[in-house]
Amino acid sequence: MVAVNVKGVDELIAVIPHLLGFQPTESMVVVPLSPGPPVARIDLPTSVQDRQDASLVLLDAYLRHAQPGSQLAIVCFTEDLRAAELASRQLGDGLNVHGVDVPARVWVTDEQWTNLDTGQGGHRTREAQTMMAAEFVMAGRQAPAAARDALAAQLVGDRAPVGELLTAVHDRAVANGSAAERAWASDRIDRFDVDGRALSDRDAARLLVAVQDLPTRDDALMRISSETAASSRALWTDLTRRAPDEVRTPAATLLGFSSWLGGDGAGAWVALDQIPAAGRPYRLADLLAEALQQAVPPSAWEDASPRGAAPEPEPGPRQDVDRPGPRRLPDPPSLGGPQHPGSRPPAR
Repeated sequence: MVAVNVKGVDELIAVIPHLLGFQPTESMVVVPLSPGPPVARIDLPTSVQDRQDASLVLLDAYLRHAQPGSQLAIVCFTEDLRAAELASRQLGDGLNVHGVDVPARVWVTDEQWTNLDTGQGGHRTREAQTMMAAEFVMAGRQAPAAARDALAAQLVGDRAPVGELLTAVHDRAVANGSAAERAWASDRIDRFDVDGRALSDRDAARLLVAVQDLPTRDDALMRISSETAASSRALWTDLTRRAPDEVRTPAATLLGFSSWLGGDGAGAWVALDQIPAAGRPYRLADLLAEALQQAVPPSAWEDASPRGAAPEPEPGPRQDVDRPGPRRLPDPPSLGGPQHPGSRPPAR
């Protein structure tokens, strides 16, 4: 996560696209003004039920991570003043009741901003946008995408070259055995971490087939840390772009995990959205979705005991590949209501 000093509302608004990775529209964004809590974005709720649901999700997340006296800003990007006022007030009141200070509720249009509590406002300036962009460029971060859909579009590439190799690569993997393929995958990931060179179509197909095996996928997962998150994200971004549907789920999940561990929650959600809808439930992806919904910080993974249990084995006919890894994603508490398997919660 990039640390940036923000002075004033205009700079706060300008930094948000860089924190999210895209320019928000029709969104409510919660930004911490004190250390600890994460940044969160949801689609701006416009009905009574949507506002209630959004408040429950965000309150549950922030009341577990924010200490009494913590400060959060609520920023609504929309032309609809009424929607911004109602949604931000309901969430702000809920936070205030529990001792979390909300010193700013801000309504942002294409050109202006207004503090909904004081009525003060101003223009969104080019100077603030340029300054914040420079901060993130210096930190090695890419410019934010024009919209969330644009992030998803970046994960769509030419999948035919890898697809044409899958049958032959799979047959060879079976002949080699899972242990040999796991050793090869480990070495290939290490080489990418060193040289950063895109994999050939054959190597890409082989690695995508290899991580279908759960112990091999778990080995790849264990190689992702805060230090290697950027390299891992580059690798799994490229492979997700090139992966046909039948082998995309593990790659997209590993991309989501590396994005989350690198502090990019929006990128993690976009990665999980790449999992084919027709595929069977995938436990690791569901665990990551829960962690994102509950705003579990990436530090929770680094703090996990190395002797903890791994994610539950994925359902399916192959029971010979369910060896547990050394640790697992932290289990977030339930929201208190039923959750449908595979559903995508509103918090992004």
